[in-house]
Amino acid sequence: MKRGVAILALCILIGNATTTDAGEIGIYSNPDCTGCEITLQPGSIDTLYVAIQNDGNPPVGCGQPLCGARFRIVGLPSSWFVLEVRPNPEAYFVYGEPFGSEGVALAMSCSSAPCIPLYTLVVIAGNPPIQDAHLRIVAGPICYVWSCPAIHTGDAPCDPTCQCYPGGEILLNPVNDGCTVGAESSSWSNVRALYR
Repeated sequence: MKRGVAILALCILIGNATTTDAGEIGIYSNPDCTGCEITLQPGSIDTLYVAIQNDGNPPVGCGQPLCGARFRIVGLPSSWFVLEVRPNPEAYFVYGEPFGSEGVALAMSCSSAPCIPLYTLVVIAGNPPIQDAHLRIVAGPICYVWSCPAIHTGDAPCDPTCQCYPGGEILLNPVNDGCTVGAESSSWSNVRALYR
């Protein structure tokens, strides 16, 4: 019994005090957590997807599924406009706005999927045209003492398993090679395991 309590306490402490390298809260050009760039001419409209991407393994909370996130989006060019911001239909708690100065906290039905949708964004490119702009996920509402993008594995918007999670980005109108992905996150997980 004492051992079970000790393991539970350790899980909570790990959830509170660590970051994870299993994936990211990212902005993608496709709803399946792929696509790290878009090209839009002035007046063109496109849809972007904000999602939690992981390598298929539940990344935190001793194997618990993901139940929400806290983040903010920065880097929208001043000539671009957001026409629509739609949270995941499964979200039952949404506080704030992804592009707002404080960001957003979102809680939803828990999932262990490798790509968990958070928001759908419809954007329009304005004039003058921009090149090589980066739309990034950064820290949103502070969860306990952590000032970072965060995920949580409980059904409360800021529960004991709130944990820092890397923020991704999407490249808008790349000029040269655009963005590249050197290895899939599952490949990196295998490489990292060799050095632990």
